[in-house]
Amino acid sequence: MFQDWEQKWSHRRELIASRIELIETQLKALEQTDLPMPQFTIFDDPGE
Repeated sequence: MFQDWEQKWSHRRELIASRIELIETQLKALEQTDLPMPQFTIFDDPGE
């Protein structure tokens, strides 16, 4: 049972790692273009 769980999670870890690599590649490609980066709005916690 533990081996099944371990295999499932190692597979998910590989998927996540490959997705991160893909995103990093896309970000590097975006940095090389002259497109303006979108401005992100940061919402403050209303309790502060």
